[in-house]
Amino acid sequence: MSSADRICTGGPIVTVDANHPNPNVAAAVTRKSRTGRVLAPEERISVEDALAAQTVNPARHLFAENIAGSITPGKCADLVVLERDPRATAPDGWPAIGVHVTHLAGNPTNQA
Repeated sequence: MSSADRICTGGPIVTVDANHPNPNVAAAVTRKSRTGRVLAPEERISVEDALAAQTVNPARHLFAENIAGSITPGKCADLVVLERDPRATAPDGWPAIGVHVTHLAGNPTNQA
């Protein structure tokens, strides 16, 4: 199987807070540890692949992509709204991106 055929989901390569996955997503793109050491740089993935590894891909692995994993009418409205777009921020700055609001089943459960 080629790497293009694989679907990646996010797993910790750095210690992260389960409610704040940004450091993990950044580490997947930069391959930097908390100390700044680069680990296996040849295994870096794109920003889009890193975001998918935390969103739509886990839903696919759970065979739940018809109800979760993306913002689509009819799906569960479980989502996190970040303070900034990570695609417009350098990956090294992602750990500092705060959570604006968290929704569970469409209802705000945590607001900054």
